[in-house]
Amino acid sequence: MLFNGELTDRSNFFSYDYLRVNSCDFQQRRNALGVQRLHGRKDFHFLYIINGCCVAMVNGSIKSLFPGDFLIYRPKELQQYDFVGDESADSYYCHFSGTIAEELMRRSGLLDKSLLHIEPDEEFLLLWRELVRQRMTGLSFWEMGSNGVLLQIFAYLARFVKKSAGMQEVSSRELISEVINTMQNDYRSNIPIEEYARRCSLSKSRFLHIFRATVGISPLQYVLRVRMEHAKYYLIETSWPIAQIAAEVGFHDALYFSRSFRKIEGCSPTEYRVRKMRAVIRKQ
Repeated sequence: MLFNGELTDRSNFFSYDYLRVNSCDFQQRRNALGVQRLHGRKDFHFLYIINGCCVAMVNGSIKSLFPGDFLIYRPKELQQYDFVGDESADSYYCHFSGTIAEELMRRSGLLDKSLLHIEPDEEFLLLWRELVRQRMTGLSFWEMGSNGVLLQIFAYLARFVKKSAGMQEVSSRELISEVINTMQNDYRSNIPIEEYARRCSLSKSRFLHIFRATVGISPLQYVLRVRMEHAKYYLIETSWPIAQIAAEVGFHDALYFSRSFRKIEGCSPTEYRVRKMRAVIRKQ
């Protein structure tokens, strides 16, 4: 069962300070009511699951969150989550705003993120404990203290996102190598770029970026060059007509094949064949 969190959010406001922790705490819940905010909040919201299970709305889909999952809600984004199960569901949360908040999210690589998985380690947990201590125990200058700890949390998250991106980059490059092998073997097939990107679990734009960074040319240019290398082999080693060679290397239009061949090799397929045959005769 969910209660309307919009009715009870006294800390729900945007601060014109450079940064402000509107609220934060460590919560332990067992069979507790979940939260629903159809219009979201005016601030950013971090929710870090330590124990138990939380069912939450993430980018319009219901997902089950487990220890180590780190949920991010942006201002005005629908919020819905519920702690389920018989065991205690433990989590840290923080609501924050301020004139620099969005820039901090951007610099940390979090602005387009909704869900991370961060295995709890002592450093990260200590930061959360200290954030709650600064905010909840009535220390002098708690605003300054909690801001300082929140900045340390951002630094930790930024390092985590950067490291994860590096690991993903390595993994993606390995998948690109597999794609290249596929292109070399299935060069006759017209496999769409979207399919290659799907096999790598990447968006089309990200796949194109990594492929070009790895190979130096676009996927379409690479496939075209592979086709032309095979076409050159058939031009030299067979007496097949140009139309047959074009079909053999994946072109349905012999004229388009000839234009593409000239663009890459600087001559027509026929001229290439004659030139290579003359070179062989001279050697004899």
